Amino acid sequence: MARHCVTRNQASDRSGNHRDMLIVHWIGRLLRFLGRLLLRPGVLFAVRMLGGWSFVLAVIALASDIVRSNGGLLGLAPTPFSAHWRAIAPGSYAASEAWVRTTLGAGVWDGPLTALISIPTFVLLAMLGIALYWIGRTRRTVNIYAN
Repeated sequence: MARHCVTRNQASDRSGNHRDMLIVHWIGRLLRFLGRLLLRPGVLFAVRMLGGWSFVLAVIALASDIVRSNGGLLGLAPTPFSAHWRAIAPGSYAASEAWVRTTLGAGVWDGPLTALISIPTFVLLAMLGIALYWIGRTRRTVNIYAN
């Protein structure tokens, strides 16, 4: 009777495969939970309210940039979100940067995240407001009658 020997690479491939399947499974469960949660009217209202407040903050950020530019819209120099974040909470910015660099890698912070937080604050908050308002929109109910 022949024994089946599993090499170290095969064992790590199996455990990596299992781990990946577990991650996909739990992401699916999380998405299913969030989908059920978002179908409740109170949650939809709260998400719409967050979208509205995001719009208010976007208008405040735009007004701040216009006043600071002193030349109206022609001389507008929008402030990136990262500058506001560093000015308001420098410890949080440094801690977030350190966590992303150690957990996800320096390439994630230097690439997509730096590009995302270098967007002007009013644009970023307006996009967030649009997304939240769209997620929290009231769904039309469809009545189906079967005779």
